[in-house]
Amino acid sequence: MKKSKKSMIQEIIENTPVTVNVEPTTTVETKTETIMETVKAALGRPVDPNSVRQQRLKELEAKRAAGLCKRGRPVVANSERQQRLAERAAKVANGGELKRGRPIVADSERQKRLAAQAARAAAHAQAIAIAAATVQA
Repeated sequence: MKKSKKSMIQEIIENTPVTVNVEPTTTVETKTETIMETVKAALGRPVDPNSVRQQRLKELEAKRAAGLCKRGRPVVANSERQQRLAERAAKVANGGELKRGRPIVADSERQKRLAAQAARAAAHAQAIAIAAATVQA
């Protein structure tokens, strides 16, 4: 009986021992059925904690933790945009509605065409529903 390619590959995988480096000096041979251990190795080159860059990074981290390191562009409190944002926030807090985008002109040609199209679609959907009800009855 001829074996399929998939079963041959599966058999090779099951019978081949896998070498896993746990530490730089020791190796462990395991089979694929055994549970693999996850080993976190230090990748890349070693870090010198006394280097100028590492000292600067520690200072930045300390400033961020203390809340002294400001990031991004500072906000000008009395600018026009901040006044607009405050007015919008007050309007929302009072239950007002925010208008967004360009207002719709109800009697424009496009709006008339869209309304006629929506009416035709509603009539078509209603006709389909009536036809489906008569077929089921």
